[in-house]
Amino acid sequence: MNQSARLLLIDDEPEILRMMHLSLGQSFQMTGLADGHAAMQALRSSQYDVIIADQNLPGPSGIDILEKATTLQPEAIRM
Repeated sequence: MNQSARLLLIDDEPEILRMMHLSLGQSFQMTGLADGHAAMQALRSSQYDVIIADQNLPGPSGIDILEKATTLQPEAIRM
């Protein structure tokens, strides 16, 4: 992936978001969100190349988010 690849990371633990941003921020345009509702809105309003979601989140779960991403963004890599 190149620097223009967009990554959506959803995790309710701030340290995980921070660590992932430090690890992947040089390789991706990263959006980090802490709850499922914000993630669902982001899926509707922006395009992402990679979507990584924690399973246990406030609001919709990571599984719910990834299932919705299958419909809204079928080309995205989902984890």
